Amino acid sequence: MRLRLVSLALVDEEADDLACGTRIEISGRFIGEDQGRLVDQRPGEPRAALLAHLGYQRDAVAAEVAAYCGSGEGSGIGGTSTRGHKGAKSRAGWTSRPGYQGGATPFMRRFPKRGFKNGFRTLFHVVNVQVLGKHFDAGATVEIAALAKLGLVPDATLPLKVLGHGDLGKKLTVVAAKFSASAKEKIEKAGGTAKVAE
Repeated sequence: MRLRLVSLALVDEEADDLACGTRIEISGRFIGEDQGRLVDQRPGEPRAALLAHLGYQRDAVAAEVAAYCGSGEGSGIGGTSTRGHKGAKSRAGWTSRPGYQGGATPFMRRFPKRGFKNGFRTLFHVVNVQVLGKHFDAGATVEIAALAKLGLVPDATLPLKVLGHGDLGKKLTVVAAKFSASAKEKIEKAGGTAKVAE
């Protein structure tokens, strides 16, 4: 912000008040004139009234840009406009892309890769029939929400798959997205029902 005082009377450092006549311009815009005496000074601060007055006038152009890049040494941020000396980042049009390391071999190319990961795989919460027989009474309906409430699966966000490890000696109605062949056989053998969730 550029502040210009066109005319200002001499300030007496020892005075209790300040007599001045000012024409105030900020960034080339005429703000106003003040003729008379400013008596808002504090003891020991002979310029306080003038500074307070100018601060109030400065609020009129508070939205002005504080820094002027590319304006040389007079801008207060040097001739390099905060970019430093030389190098790609000091040039116009410089951009970067994720993973670029200044010409060195990127990390993802240096990192060893093994095996295959199916990006289209479906994740399931898995539970065995042995667990169902231990935590549910005969005749109960087993769903993913009931398992999550008992803490047998982390949550109910993923579909449920029932596997056939262990024995099931109770009649249960099990609702799940998938059943292994042995799990379905054991549920039906105990008199229960293996129902595929829609």
